[in-house]
Amino acid sequence: MGSSDSSSSSHSDAYSKLPGYPFITKCPACENNDNITWCHACDSGYEKIDDEGNIHCEKCSLDKFLMDLRYDCGNHNNQYLDPNWKRTMYAISQLATTRNLPDDVCEKICAKILKQHLNNK
Repeated sequence: MGSSDSSSSSHSDAYSKLPGYPFITKCPACENNDNITWCHACDSGYEKIDDEGNIHCEKCSLDKFLMDLRYDCGNHNNQYLDPNWKRTMYAISQLATTRNLPDDVCEKICAKILKQHLNNK
């Protein structure tokens, strides 16, 4: 299980009420190709990704764009790394095939990732 950082063995009722799709994907920060069930580091709450690319936690009010978080998939020696824009777009495209993320949502999120990357150059 990986964790994301913004500063339970089963999903809660709060999780089912969160908008979006289970955030189970490859690491946005490294070459780890395992599908990871992402949890929020501060409270171990399971995460979902919505149609805008925002990550939501089942246990707190986390609502951040996935590129504004840092990630530790377990292969970083307990270091949280910034996401790589190409790797994140790949991870999102994998959600389209493994988690039934609709193509138009995948395209919208990838466009936002690219726009943020170009604006930060």
